[in-house]
Amino acid sequence: MALRLRNALLCLTLVVISGCGSTSNDTSTATSTAAARTGPTPAATDTAPTATAATTPARTPKSPKQAYSDAYDELPFRSGPLNVEQILLSDDDPSVLDVRVTPRAFFCSRPAAERLAAVRAYYADALAKVRQQGQDKLTIRVSRLIATGEIRDVYADAGSRAVTLTAKGAGAPPVAC
Repeated sequence: MALRLRNALLCLTLVVISGCGSTSNDTSTATSTAAARTGPTPAATDTAPTATAATTPARTPKSPKQAYSDAYDELPFRSGPLNVEQILLSDDDPSVLDVRVTPRAFFCSRPAAERLAAVRAYYADALAKVRQQGQDKLTIRVSRLIATGEIRDVYADAGSRAVTLTAKGAGAPPVAC
């Protein structure tokens, strides 16, 4: 009988020590920690966007003309690979950009391969800026800088299919270098 009593006391001690049957907050702490790691419940997720959508004003999309104009505003002037002096925007098609360069900056100290590489680099930069504004079409015409809006002496054309030098752009410099 003393052995049974001893065994019962030992079992009771183990139950008390292990916490079985206790009403401690350990299990609720574990549950709330798990909920915090997994994020909100599906019901909370369903209601949150509705409240946010009601408070966030809708953005008006830009017109293509405005998107191209914003992209062109970020292009470099008098620096970079092409050393652009002026750009002219087309009223009819905002995806067409006329880029003006001086003959001296375009030709002097540059063989035709370097001129072509400069036009390619400028086109790639401009196309990236156009795409950031949500547009994807771009044509660039590189021509000689003159005082009027008239396009003369086109040196290069750049578009989605190819970047090429014209006969004037690939030829000898029209000015003394």
